[in-house]
Amino acid sequence: MPRILAPGHTVQAYDATTMRHGIAMAPARNIVASIQADSTLVLKLQYEIATILARSGNIQAALSEVLNKIASSGGWDIGIAWIVNDGFPSYQCEWHKQSLDVSDFVDESRSASFNEDRGLPGAVLDSAALVWIDDLRKDCRFSSREAALALQLRNAMAFPLCCGGTIYGVIELFRTSINELDRNAHNVFNAISNDVGQFLQARRMYEERLEKSALHDPLTGLANRALLVERGNRALLLAERNGDNIALLSIGLDFFTSINDTYGYEVGDQLLTLFAERLSVTVRASDTVARIESDTFAVLIPRIDQADTALIVAQKISGQMAMPFQLEGLDIVLGMSIGVSRYPQDGLDMPTLLHSAGEALHKAKLAGRSNCVVCSKPE
Repeated sequence: MPRILAPGHTVQAYDATTMRHGIAMAPARNIVASIQADSTLVLKLQYEIATILARSGNIQAALSEVLNKIASSGGWDIGIAWIVNDGFPSYQCEWHKQSLDVSDFVDESRSASFNEDRGLPGAVLDSAALVWIDDLRKDCRFSSREAALALQLRNAMAFPLCCGGTIYGVIELFRTSINELDRNAHNVFNAISNDVGQFLQARRMYEERLEKSALHDPLTGLANRALLVERGNRALLLAERNGDNIALLSIGLDFFTSINDTYGYEVGDQLLTLFAERLSVTVRASDTVARIESDTFAVLIPRIDQADTALIVAQKISGQMAMPFQLEGLDIVLGMSIGVSRYPQDGLDMPTLLHSAGEALHKAKLAGRSNCVVCSKPE
């Protein structure tokens, strides 16, 4: 999870109590600006950044423009933007003056182990605050110090991009001149931090919803075929490496069309949802349950100790689904047939395993339904 900002930060002068390892830590709620500009220029910068965020369609494009605007307005030579995922910063984009070759410096920054002693992004996450270094030559703990000094960089700072107490990103800036933190400058980075942080939060929530809709069945919330194949491919890589077995169950509801015809599609959809919920709690949490067609489900069972385990799971599912579903005063029993394919016997990749399980399901239905058939590939 992203680092949480400590509450109750206030503006204060920097003394021995506000220094850590020679790095000045500014309070996160009221970050003192390093940009030397009057209030008109500060408001202009905030307006321009707000305009960038309003028209940007994705995170990388927005951060690239914001970084360019902040760095060029403040007289900085290099800027790097990071996105924070699960508490760790990951490189997003950079900006630099055209006269500088920053490839070695950026590569070294990206490979740094980010904690409070190595790298500005790590120090920001540790302190939840702006970090300022007057002169990089006097701070031997900065992770990219040698590459920075090779570019004649001296002054450095980084600040969090946060919203609602959560840090979503970090921007760090470098320049060749030596500067002290101006306590009387405008408090611009606090506003920038909040504005960009709100944008990152909104985009992340949107992308999570988009990803969920692309990989999950909208009716039941189960994985769809794409997510099933994705997880199956990962399971196959591990199985090949570790010598494990994998099973894939294809589960088809028997005569489900007649249920829709008898009770209506609304009841049919509710039954599909109830079936999905019961199926999910019947198998292991590590198994993947998916809806791959209108009345066909699949269960991916990785890391099974023997091939017969698939039949045991199929029997368990059949037993649970034999109990009636109670819906609108009705007790409805859903019949089903199961086809089973196994790795490596019946296929070495997901398309083959899905096809083999589908063939076995078809045979189960031809045999009178409410059956379980295991795929039998010729030797």
